Amino acid sequence: MAKALDWYRKAAQKGYGEAEYNLAVAYHNGLGVPKDETQALRWYARAADHGIPDAEFSLGRAYESGNGVPLNMATALSWYRKAEEKNQYPTAELALADMYATGAGTAKDSSEAMRWYRKAAEGGNVVAQCRLANGYLFGIGVPADPAEAAGWFHKAAAEGVIFAQYELGSMYESGEGVPQDYGEAYFWMSLAVRSETRPAKRDQMVEQRDSAGSHLPETTLAQARARVLEWTTEHSLGH
Repeated sequence: MAKALDWYRKAAQKGYGEAEYNLAVAYHNGLGVPKDETQALRWYARAADHGIPDAEFSLGRAYESGNGVPLNMATALSWYRKAEEKNQYPTAELALADMYATGAGTAKDSSEAMRWYRKAAEGGNVVAQCRLANGYLFGIGVPADPAEAAGWFHKAAAEGVIFAQYELGSMYESGEGVPQDYGEAYFWMSLAVRSETRPAKRDQMVEQRDSAGSHLPETTLAQARARVLEWTTEHSLGH
């Protein structure tokens, strides 16, 4: 690590943006050097001046949290925009969406928040997919559209997001936005149950899952359980 940092520093001192960013990360996390937020921000700023989106995003995070710099939501918003301008940057798009959703650093605007959630969701950000789904489910910033909500929950659920799996299962149980299907409800809620670590929440999920399962013949229930095992094994091996 010491040798790596030596070469990063040499390149950074010659104005190589990626090296400046890597040096900033090292100081931020204390990798090979003592953790030093002042040095980290100095190198993030230099990398940002050279147009490195990750550095621009990191500066946005610093101003949003007040970590090493005065808290300034408007400046954070500006850096997130810069990070996103050059190419799609789902994490920055999510941050922008959250700021419009809450009115942090800008006027609160649910429609604009949903626009950014969609961009981040289309870029594969699972948190944005869940928030976009919620927007469509409850008509926040967009017309309510349960079918659209179910589609976005499905994308996040397929990536293993517990909240999305549970919500999708609930939608299959009630038939909201999707055809009512107790087998699908049991399957998705079972996946959520397997990953949930909070005892009270898990008990609630188990109760709802078993309620859905009570509508199924034993053979269909066995098939759903087999799907859960297959999915879990497949994704454990895949990750």
